[in-house]
Amino acid sequence: MKTANILVCKRSLSKTRVIVFLFFLCALSLLSSTKMNAQVSDPLFIQGKDTLVVYKNVPGLAPSNKYAVRVRSAATNNEWVDCFTHYTYNKASDLPDDGVVMPTTNFHYQLYTDKWSQSYANFEMSKNSPVEVEISTVNGFKVQGKNFEKVAAHPAHRVSIQPQIIDGKIYFTIDNPGQIVIDINGQMDDFNKAIDDKSVGQTYVTHTIAIFANPTHKKPSLTASRVHAVRVGTMPSTDAASYDIMYFEPGVHDIGRNFKVHPGKQYYIPGDAIVYGSFNNYGVPTGTLRANGENIKIYGLGTVSGERITHPNYVPGDPDQTEFKTFSVENGLNVEINGITIIDPANHSVNFNAWSGRDRMKEVTFARWVKIISWRANGDGIGSAHLVEDCYLHTADDASYIKGNRRRIVFWKDANAAMFHMAAIPEVGTSFPLIIEDCDVIYNRTRGVSGGGVFVQRSEGTPGQRFVDVTVRNFRVTDPRSNMPTFFLTSKKVEAGVAIIGSSYSGLTFQNVTISKPIYGGRKNEITGGLEAPWYGGVCFDNVTINGELLTEPVFLRDFTKNEFVTGMCFKNSQNFYLTINNPLNGTIISNPSLEYYIDGTKVTVTATPKPGYEFSSWTGDVSGTTNPLTVVMNSNKTVSAIFQKQTTFIFETPGANSWIVPDGVTSITLKTWGGGGAGGSAYCGLATVNTQARGGGGAGGSFAGITLDVTPGQVVNYTIGAGGIGAASGFTDLSVGQSGSASIAIINTITVISAVGGTGGVNRSLTNQIASGNGGVAPTEGNIGTIAYYGGNGGTGGAGGPGGGGGSAGEQGNGGNGVGNVGGTAGSGGGIVGTSGSNTTNPGNNGLNPGGGGAGAAVRNNTPFTANNTHKTGGNGGNGKLIIIVNQSLSTNENTNTTKNKIIIYPNPATDKLFVNSNGLDVNKIQLIDSTGKIIYTVNKLEQNQSIDLSTFSRGLYLIKVHTSNGIYTEKIIKR
Repeated sequence: MKTANILVCKRSLSKTRVIVFLFFLCALSLLSSTKMNAQVSDPLFIQGKDTLVVYKNVPGLAPSNKYAVRVRSAATNNEWVDCFTHYTYNKASDLPDDGVVMPTTNFHYQLYTDKWSQSYANFEMSKNSPVEVEISTVNGFKVQGKNFEKVAAHPAHRVSIQPQIIDGKIYFTIDNPGQIVIDINGQMDDFNKAIDDKSVGQTYVTHTIAIFANPTHKKPSLTASRVHAVRVGTMPSTDAASYDIMYFEPGVHDIGRNFKVHPGKQYYIPGDAIVYGSFNNYGVPTGTLRANGENIKIYGLGTVSGERITHPNYVPGDPDQTEFKTFSVENGLNVEINGITIIDPANHSVNFNAWSGRDRMKEVTFARWVKIISWRANGDGIGSAHLVEDCYLHTADDASYIKGNRRRIVFWKDANAAMFHMAAIPEVGTSFPLIIEDCDVIYNRTRGVSGGGVFVQRSEGTPGQRFVDVTVRNFRVTDPRSNMPTFFLTSKKVEAGVAIIGSSYSGLTFQNVTISKPIYGGRKNEITGGLEAPWYGGVCFDNVTINGELLTEPVFLRDFTKNEFVTGMCFKNSQNFYLTINNPLNGTIISNPSLEYYIDGTKVTVTATPKPGYEFSSWTGDVSGTTNPLTVVMNSNKTVSAIFQKQTTFIFETPGANSWIVPDGVTSITLKTWGGGGAGGSAYCGLATVNTQARGGGGAGGSFAGITLDVTPGQVVNYTIGAGGIGAASGFTDLSVGQSGSASIAIINTITVISAVGGTGGVNRSLTNQIASGNGGVAPTEGNIGTIAYYGGNGGTGGAGGPGGGGGSAGEQGNGGNGVGNVGGTAGSGGGIVGTSGSNTTNPGNNGLNPGGGGAGAAVRNNTPFTANNTHKTGGNGGNGKLIIIVNQSLSTNENTNTTKNKIIIYPNPATDKLFVNSNGLDVNKIQLIDSTGKIIYTVNKLEQNQSIDLSTFSRGLYLIKVHTSNGIYTEKIIKR
């Protein structure tokens, strides 16, 4: 059931019809399943705090012809949902000979990886909320001519349950957003084309897949004002004055090369859209901002492709290489790209150059959750951005540059160049200290040319030894068949008899860097310099291990290429400490960063997340207190645990319909609820030559209702959180009534047990030749259901002082106060919220606060010199409603008995048809199986020492098993395959 449809319907009905309609909706929702919802176009799934956003198709775009992806979680009630799987490949041999004498490329595509492909799927998920992923093949495709025989995840530590092959499909689970590559049949792990492909004429083609699990993000509305919708088959507007947000609708777009982005604007590409073309701001006017690259945001989970941009020559030979870069911004100031996937860029993928007038000690350009898959020479990753985090860089050339902080990046190099290009690192005093941390290099490959590696300086930049402040820490190179060095640092080289001098550096620290199982193919790590740019001290290796061996000075002299201009290298083995996490049965603890060990002084953030039905109480072990998350300073070995107690208070604030199940042992609950607040009235001024002032009325506050009920465990409470009223859109008619807030209700056994009505909206004003204001909304004084009932305050009526203020919402001990003029009403005693005040200048109305606060009216003033004609301003939205459920009877908390835990054995996990419970001699009173909603779906009272449970009739997904013994209750999460 979709909230937006519910709200539209409810607004069109009278109060009596609303109640009847809601009864119908609730009854219908009981008959509906999440599986039914998964078949409609809405990609949003929500269950409690779990959210999953799945894009099922891109209209007009064919999915991958190799792989299919499905996902499921508690948000989908563990029903599988199809996730659109994109496809990109190296099409070098598909193109005619470009006539350019570059034996390694054709139309700039690397011949080395010709026909290689990568499929990928994007979705959004909540943190600490497990999502299971399924990968299968389509169209009879076989990986290297075989069915699935072997599978591995990279980086492995980003996956909570490692991938397994079951019934010819791959399954794995992730608990948090992250970028993950799945290697199938050892395509990359067991084979490196440069090392292993020795036969003349032999070809080796890979078809790989990546899963991009992104955090949820706020999306713009296509119906909001100042949002320009780019429809499929049309070109975007080039008039920057006509929009604030450019929204590419679902489907396939082709904007061509060199589309201009403007300062102060946002560009949104949703996950079900793909845009062919390139974006830049070169030559765009600054306008009223400080720089033409200020306040630009490009975001969404959509894909931007350079596939249709032909680039036959090497970049420096082109008259304007900027047009070939996918995203290029000059004079960047507070510019950000977030979530976008870039495939097949014709040139660099992301190039943000900072505004020269910025504070150089601050980060001002950002790249977050960007995914790049490139196939062409000079298909670089992300350059110049000050902060790059949570990105995936699968590039055919340089991936990144040390010109800002870098965090949690996954690197994949197929054919050439560097992970980190280290020319022109900002010097001390010109920028902030730079941190590169918690990154993973999963593949470190080259076709055999020199100059490649992870950390690379190839005699570029300002000549001489430069002083910098760069720390690389908690960095992992895990490629089992790497043929590039990790360190390739040279400040002097000779080409065609000419010496080329670049920068050497002092101030580089490599800390906790692990390099496993390298296969260099004859190439060593290298640090070499010259008299003009020596490496005299300033490079420190602290806990750097290569194939498990600590990098010490003797190892350095043995395994590195160096010359006489490299002296004073620092080798340390800082004291390391271990953090032990003891997860109790009713919650989990996540550490960030999550490492095998920590250098003395490292700060670690630990976050306690309770399981459904529990809440965090306090920390135990070597930490204490109730702060969550908690920062732990690692100055010794430490153990961290947490106490979770049965949750007694459940708070729901997301508008729309949902349900809650009464937990075990609960026989009484108290419900408290607020209705949505009314929206403020909107305003329109339509005449330029008359002193015209329009002011909307304030919205009324939402009401409050409360009740205490006897219940039984397992009983379902269906509830709907009332949405606040929405201000009228442009084009409203004079004196039209503003939007009212919706009621919040709860239903048990088809009976409405509690209901709090919403506040009414303020009156709109649409004027051409007068000065007048709309009346405030009048709050209902009846209609609540419950033993306690209080009502919101009226909205204020606009006047000379400005538009009407919103009415205050009711509390559990009193009514909300009325708005007076443009001043918001007071909060009702015992939990209400104040109404929002209005502003007398030309402005939209201020939104009401949650729960149930009334929105303020909008104001439009056309005073001398009469410039505000034809101006619409929308009234402020009302605050959403709220529901609080309080458990009145204490629950059993004896579920953490160590004696029980140490004796009970449950296997296998994951399970398929049968699950076995071995009590090891303990007396078992009862065994229960509980699904993800908290419903008990299986109970057995047999007292056998080795009890089996038939799972064949249950759906795949996550379950809890509770084993009740004389020593306590043992609870464990299991997975049914």
